[in-house]
Amino acid sequence: MSFYTLGAHARQAHASPSISLEKGAYRMRAPRKRNVPAPLNLDPTVTSQSSSSTTSTSHGIERYLFILVFLLVLAVFSCFGVAYYLFTTSPRVA
Repeated sequence: MSFYTLGAHARQAHASPSISLEKGAYRMRAPRKRNVPAPLNLDPTVTSQSSSSTTSTSHGIERYLFILVFLLVLAVFSCFGVAYYLFTTSPRVA
């Protein structure tokens, strides 16, 4: 004798996805629509009021990228320099 019986809803909840699709219990929703902003015009040949602000912004970004790359290169050289110093000054085990 069975002490545990499943109801119709419980059997449907544990059914395979293909059976749920056949019964129509599962429906996909369309993705939400997003407003896409207009692309920025980064062409420096265009002359307008907003172009001067975008070119100054792009120059600022380029400057920060240059500083970042320079600091990374400096960090790499200093790490290798410290490692070489520690390697050359370490006591040798014979």
